[in-house]
Amino acid sequence: MMMNSVAMTLAAIALQAAPADEPVQTPEKLENISIPQEISPALMPYLTCRQTEQGIALYDDDGNLMNPREAKQDCAPLREKARGKTIGILKDLMLGRNRTERAQIADYWLGRIDSLSGPTET
Repeated sequence: MMMNSVAMTLAAIALQAAPADEPVQTPEKLENISIPQEISPALMPYLTCRQTEQGIALYDDDGNLMNPREAKQDCAPLREKARGKTIGILKDLMLGRNRTERAQIADYWLGRIDSLSGPTET
């Protein structure tokens, strides 16, 4: 009986020490993005960088953390690299009528990634 009262007292103290109703920050809306499989290898490093930049944890199928928090990241170079790789993949797959159209496709998908959290800092 004495043990139960000690446990209840400790629980009451812990509840009193807890911060009072701190506001929980939630995103205004969650968006989904489905990057085509053919170009995902080119775009995923940039998406991962952007999500890390926003403090969003990403896990692989085995539950391993893919993007450990690091110091401030600059995703702009990865964005340019992703753009070039996407254009190259589209060319190799003979998708898009010309370089301009392939660049527009790459820019569309990079824009979709940016729209999830705003443009990258330059």
